[in-house]
Amino acid sequence: MDSQVNMPRKRKPRSVDMLPHFKRALQTYCEPFGISVSKHRGSYTSENVMKLVSKTRQNIIRILYVKIRGSGAGFWGLNTNQVRAFKGQGHQWDVVLLLGTGERSYLGTSQNVEEGFKKWGSSAADYKVHEPEIEGSFAQFDSYAELFFRLLPPATLKQTVALDRTPVRTLGPGVAGGESADFTTQLSRTH
Repeated sequence: MDSQVNMPRKRKPRSVDMLPHFKRALQTYCEPFGISVSKHRGSYTSENVMKLVSKTRQNIIRILYVKIRGSGAGFWGLNTNQVRAFKGQGHQWDVVLLLGTGERSYLGTSQNVEEGFKKWGSSAADYKVHEPEIEGSFAQFDSYAELFFRLLPPATLKQTVALDRTPVRTLGPGVAGGESADFTTQLSRTH
């Protein structure tokens, strides 16, 4: 009699898993610097809108509007009401566009988005953003480490830590795909 062992199949990551994965990686990066990542509760609440907040001063450092698109042809939809709300709140905000199931992404500043609105096609509530339309204007990254370094460069982190008087710690394993070194040190060598 044959005995078979049914091993659980390793599931391929799906694009719907990307938002929680991205948020965990961002939290892991920000935590040692005294920055928390949470859902932004502005006039329009969504899991796709995150705020980076200094833990001790409780000031919002930046708002991120994170959108996900699977690999292959398609677009990201940017909601006009969300963007209008960001503009009215007076905080710095950016758009992060995640692509596929890896760590490939684009980062657009509020200025990039405002300029894009003049070019991108729209429906009543959304702008349809296609990859060829943002190449050259949005910064492109192949890893979360690179993206996070751009979002919170060492000068910003040092300023936040100095203001909060929170000691800087190095990051542990499991950050952005398994890096175990301090992001600031690791990325400053490559940039």
